[in-house]
Amino acid sequence: MRPRAHELESGLRTLFCDSLRECGSGGEAADCLRSRGASGQLDELAAENETVLTELEQTSKPRCAVLNRPELVHFAAVLGSSDTTLRQLLRAVESPVAASYFPLSGIWRSYAAALVNLHRGGSTPVTIPKPKGHEKYYLPYVRYMTAAGVQEMDAARVAVAESFEARNRDRRFTDWLGLDGDGERPVRWDFRLFAIDAGRTVLWPPRLK
Repeated sequence: MRPRAHELESGLRTLFCDSLRECGSGGEAADCLRSRGASGQLDELAAENETVLTELEQTSKPRCAVLNRPELVHFAAVLGSSDTTLRQLLRAVESPVAASYFPLSGIWRSYAAALVNLHRGGSTPVTIPKPKGHEKYYLPYVRYMTAAGVQEMDAARVAVAESFEARNRDRRFTDWLGLDGDGERPVRWDFRLFAIDAGRTVLWPPRLK
């Protein structure tokens, strides 16, 4: 039987992918997602995933995969989820135990580290890797999350917008998750940018200890 958290992740990703093509903005999508029960589903996913992670930390025997991709933290930011849900999802992303069994590859290690810094208000150095192939589309988001000062942030935001436009025209690129868009299935709003900005707002405090 498929783990409950994994079933919920698939369903949530489908909802988010639909919103990226049906809605004209992140704000409109957030309202639509909440009306479809996405917040409750993410709360349940986070709690289930926390149980799996805690068991892995205690036994060093993985019963099933810990969900530690950074997109789940973005889901929480878009939905304005509770501090508890955000903490649980962040803990999975930053857990060295989870990473030892379920490592992130390529640019995603740096992306995850930058995202944890963003939400926790940390200053841990993040290695900016040389992107390989289509990883170039995600490097601007890492730079945006790690930007120091208004000028650097503005420059990174311009690069993010350019990357978003280029990615949505690129027919050689396949968006396997369905959250970013490609030349065959472009999206209407930038999921990652909206989620990162949500993580910086006053109403969504970034300093979670």
